[in-house]
Amino acid sequence: MTLHVKDGGVWRTVDDPQVRVSGAWQPIQEGWVRVAGVWRQFYTRINVSLATLDGSTRSSFGFTTSGSPITVTQGIKFETDGTLQARNSTSPFGFFDLASGEWIGSQPNPGIGSSYKVKLTVNSGSSPTSGPTVGVFHTISSDRQWDLSVTGTNASASGNWTVEIQDVATSTTRATATFTRTVTVSTI
Repeated sequence: MTLHVKDGGVWRTVDDPQVRVSGAWQPIQEGWVRVAGVWRQFYTRINVSLATLDGSTRSSFGFTTSGSPITVTQGIKFETDGTLQARNSTSPFGFFDLASGEWIGSQPNPGIGSSYKVKLTVNSGSSPTSGPTVGVFHTISSDRQWDLSVTGTNASASGNWTVEIQDVATSTTRATATFTRTVTVSTI
């Protein structure tokens, strides 16, 4: 969602709208206008949180097995409502959310994803073992999830990735984040 103002008869995109609060300029997070008695959102600041994607407790996931092969997965998921999840799983135990936040705005907003697209690029190491094609933008009109998995009793994989989000209307890059994912299986 982009914000435009008319300046000298020409419509211009406002890249970083701010408001002055107590003498200090603060970024505007969301903008709302009342139309025919109904409040409608006209602006949302996009925010990819590095804390959700990375951090010493979130960037690697390991599991120790007693000898039976197991699958360990770590992934990221961009949901259509603006939610971003860092996820871990072990098979057969299933996924659990390790960290969650919003990739846009401050709370989930159903359908907001259709106005944005996301691309994952592999900088070094392992590519995702599942998910949409890397290096290509995908609209977030459906959830987009990339996973890195290993299976066995002694296995590991690690990849350094960059995520870029653009708005669909202008293909303007709104946010980027670089992070590492590492998964490991070891035997007791």
